[in-house]
Amino acid sequence: MSQNRPVIANPDFDDIKQDIISHFKADSTFADYDFKGSAMNTIIDILAYNTHYNNLTANYLLNESFLDTALMRNNIVSISKMLNYTPRSKSAAKAKVTLRIPKINNQNVYTIPSGSLFTSTDGTNSYNFYTLKNFSVQYDASEPNGTTKDVEVEICEGDKITQRFSATTEHTNFPKFSLGNKGIDTKTLQVSVNGDLWTPVSNETQGTTDVSNLSTIYFVEESRDLTHSIMFGNGVLGKALEVGDEILATYLITSGADANGINVITPSISGRDDITTVSIAPAQGGGDEETIREIKDNAPHFFQAQFRAVTENDYKAILKKEYADIQALNVYGGETVGKPGKVFFSIKPKSGDKLTEQAKLTITRDILSKFNLVTVTPTVVDPLITRIIVKSVIQYDNAKLASSAEVLEAKVLALYNVLNSSYIGDFLESFSVSRLTQEILKLDKAITAVNPRINLRFNVNAVNGLLDNSSFSFNNRLHTEPFAGEASVGGVITSTLFKRSGREVFSRFVDDGKGVLRLVDVVEGEDVIVNTAGGTVNYETGEINISDFDPEDGQIGIIAVPESFDVSVSGNYLLQISTGDSTVRAIDKDDTASLNLFNVSRAS
Repeated sequence: MSQNRPVIANPDFDDIKQDIISHFKADSTFADYDFKGSAMNTIIDILAYNTHYNNLTANYLLNESFLDTALMRNNIVSISKMLNYTPRSKSAAKAKVTLRIPKINNQNVYTIPSGSLFTSTDGTNSYNFYTLKNFSVQYDASEPNGTTKDVEVEICEGDKITQRFSATTEHTNFPKFSLGNKGIDTKTLQVSVNGDLWTPVSNETQGTTDVSNLSTIYFVEESRDLTHSIMFGNGVLGKALEVGDEILATYLITSGADANGINVITPSISGRDDITTVSIAPAQGGGDEETIREIKDNAPHFFQAQFRAVTENDYKAILKKEYADIQALNVYGGETVGKPGKVFFSIKPKSGDKLTEQAKLTITRDILSKFNLVTVTPTVVDPLITRIIVKSVIQYDNAKLASSAEVLEAKVLALYNVLNSSYIGDFLESFSVSRLTQEILKLDKAITAVNPRINLRFNVNAVNGLLDNSSFSFNNRLHTEPFAGEASVGGVITSTLFKRSGREVFSRFVDDGKGVLRLVDVVEGEDVIVNTAGGTVNYETGEINISDFDPEDGQIGIIAVPESFDVSVSGNYLLQISTGDSTVRAIDKDDTASLNLFNVSRAS
């Protein structure tokens, strides 16, 4: 019998089978043997199947050993540990509530204790909020009972859980206790041993270089099923537990992102039904556990940052890891805008257009302070959203139309929302009308042509007679050539209607084509100039400056016609398709009259 061994060069089942057959054919024992028609074929199938199965298993196991190819979360988490990376847990939404507290019982100091309950509902679901530390208010001794003081209180959403464990003889070398509950916000976790509060240690932030055998510390790890465990030292790296030690763990199980936006919260402080709410900053910052995709992206970058924020990428890696409520993020050094010694970052949260003041404080005080260099000041800047108004006419082939023109229009409008959460809607991301056209054409085989036109819109808000952004930029050259049929330049800037204080008629802004923004009243459909110097327009850069005027509270949309339908942004600007302003008209390709009537012009 030949001593040759079969060589399996290809893991495919059919190729493996053929390799085995070729091996047998080379052996004189099986000369002229009909492998396909004999019982030997079944045996060869079993051999090929077993080899194929083992190949797949080996390949799967090998892939699960590397971060970029692993598919199972528990393996990805284990690999991340080698990078000193612990995936972000679910994050509780935080709200800031200003409470009005009357003085009672001649107490000069009243303290709202940690763990005080606040309740809320969004109309469908109920939510609990808790304080995580004490908040105190102080009165003068001379002030009578009933005197009120206001105090700002930070509260976190979740259900408060308390678990008790006892150390046994089994808990001697890095003892571990499973918390067993999903949805824990590990930042709310507090662990005490025999009544004394112990300190959490993260390899990411503090490391273990200053930990001794007497350090009262514990570690937090993610378990296989999205639960978490707490682990203690072994008497060398951290103080060891002793038999009989009582461990108390308290934490919040949170709803995560579901609680973002809650703005009706009622205090339910034991024995104090006289405490009322003055104001509430809506809850923000809630988020879900870090996804597999996010872990794969964030872990290497976080490791590269080496637990300090120096470069722009360092800040991005840290923020993505530590703060869950991020839809879009941009970081840039102060030297790029003439302010060295600062680093600017802008966050578009998932829960709104901008961060609340409480969320900004959480990021700068609780997160970046652990990583930031002393010589650099992190500064939050709100994102500025340039909205794209898309007006499209789509042509369709009626012979290929499976539904109706209205369904086609609805598909296109739905596509805008998809694009906002995919390639548009991030900092430094541009908008291409050709890509938009391609995406629309892919929606339905009946669509034969697309004619999109765009305008740009920037919203400014008037509060107490002042604008939040009286100066801004469209960051793109504006259209300055006359439109078809027009004899003069102008009309590339307009605005939505608004009212000025004490006036019944509506007003708006228009440009004169020479760089001047005019304030006009709309009287019986005609523009009556009120101020010929209502602001300035730089057609080359897209910069707009609005002079002081007296608007009533509300939102004003400034609308511009860009020179190009390919739009780009920079800095803290980002793009978004304005689905509420955009329109779609579906017309039969053979309906020439309607196509001529509804085709969108440049000036529309």
